[in-house]
Amino acid sequence: EIPKIPPEYELIQYQVVINSGSHSPKNVFLSREKRGFWYCDSKNAHSPRMNAFPLKMPRSIHSIVDKRYSEYPPNCFLNDLTVEGMNQIHNLGLIYRKYLLSIDTKYFNDKKSQKFRIRATNDDNSLRNAISFLTGLFNDEKVDDLEIVTGTKNKEIIIPDKKYCNDIKSITEDFESSDEWHDIISNAVNDFKNIFQYLN
Repeated sequence: EIPKIPPEYELIQYQVVINSGSHSPKNVFLSREKRGFWYCDSKNAHSPRMNAFPLKMPRSIHSIVDKRYSEYPPNCFLNDLTVEGMNQIHNLGLIYRKYLLSIDTKYFNDKKSQKFRIRATNDDNSLRNAISFLTGLFNDEKVDDLEIVTGTKNKEIIIPDKKYCNDIKSITEDFESSDEWHDIISNAVNDFKNIFQYLN
């Protein structure tokens, strides 16, 4: 549930942190013929694998995955946002759009893209989640070109790495040596033992 803002408060800044929509597994567990069908791209999707030419020569290029090499055929990579996942995140964007308009009916009247700061991690899944959310948030609004800011493959503030932060390293090592962590692992092994046996 989205929290209500008391009437005596004025909205100055609004931050939304989202997780991924439905996606393909991060690893391959089954033989190819047992993996089923996974759809992560479509020209009608909210975040297709499309690239645009400059505005002076408007046209688009659609990147197609060779299904012979797709980890989850016909067109999904590992940890790839599915079309269903795009729909989920798009609908989430619509919910927040409705919420913002309930606070201020003129919220989207300012077409300046500087009003919005969008952050994602530097991977395809995160970027396509961000785009899918924006298609719902802006819906049919016309705004200036939007920028999505990311980190790099090696350094990302959204997913801090203990290699670059001593505090995180210390906290992580303390937790991984605790009884609580060992209990979590033991319970997980027990809960998923049938799956482990099936996957050999």
